[in-house]
Amino acid sequence: MKAVIVATTNNRSEWVKNCLDSLNGYTRYPIIVLNQYSYELGKVRWVLENTDLDEFILLQDSVEVKDLSLLDRAFDHSGSVSFATQPFFMYLGKYTRKALKASGVPQVDTKTQAVKYEREWGKRYFDSDPQSMCLFKLEDTDVYEDFLGRKNMILENDFIKKYKHIWNPNMIYDY
Repeated sequence: MKAVIVATTNNRSEWVKNCLDSLNGYTRYPIIVLNQYSYELGKVRWVLENTDLDEFILLQDSVEVKDLSLLDRAFDHSGSVSFATQPFFMYLGKYTRKALKASGVPQVDTKTQAVKYEREWGKRYFDSDPQSMCLFKLEDTDVYEDFLGRKNMILENDFIKKYKHIWNPNMIYDY
């Protein structure tokens, strides 16, 4: 089984609506909104432990999909697919159950840990799947936009637009 997971948490209904509007017309696989208070790896862990999905695409609610063919391209590839320049930087991409079991999913309790694991765990995950690939370039910019009540760094290409809220280590806060 396969699905697109839109990761969110409470009080982000405008963000979820924006993301879901960008997915309008996609019908190949189910789109599931996962509203859970955890960081991305907590959501990945939840999907692994609570579903029978063999593959899923994880999109944060702060993503707009500009070209729906991206989803099919990712699902048509037999391995894991990163939607960012570095392997699973920002946790955007397609995950496989097999690679998740091989790499393990660490417990993440703070934003500092979540940021740390973007690179550390992302590389371990990517390396655990010999068929993994990075689909396109998506990296930090010097473009900013006020959107839905906050300042965001804009990461954008022909396929997606990501509204990045934390782009500097000094912006991280743990609570």
